[in-house]
Amino acid sequence: MYTQQRKPKAGCRNAIVTGSATRVGRAIAEALIAEGWSVIIHGRNEEQVVNTKREIGATAAIYGDLNHQDTIDALGESVEMFFDGELALLVNNASTFVRDPSKMTHRYIAFQVAMSSACWVY
Repeated sequence: MYTQQRKPKAGCRNAIVTGSATRVGRAIAEALIAEGWSVIIHGRNEEQVVNTKREIGATAAIYGDLNHQDTIDALGESVEMFFDGELALLVNNASTFVRDPSKMTHRYIAFQVAMSSACWVY
């Protein structure tokens, strides 16, 4: 699911902004929403993420630590659920690291590479 690469449909304005419950990430999400983008926000603190979603009018909110596979899965599933699989922009504002290198899976590594190096706009 996370390694498939294809261009979204023309005019697609769907984005994920990680680490967007507060500060810079929130400002990025707010600016995108103001420009007409549909945005899924992410953060580690459930209360902050829920409040930010309500306050800025985000499409969806995912909370959890990106060091955990279930949070990564939730982000991928949210693209399918809310954006019909079409994502035009990924903003990585969350810092992630692996505490235990033995827990690095192929899927995790692929997502980390995408999260750290990708910002696609078509």
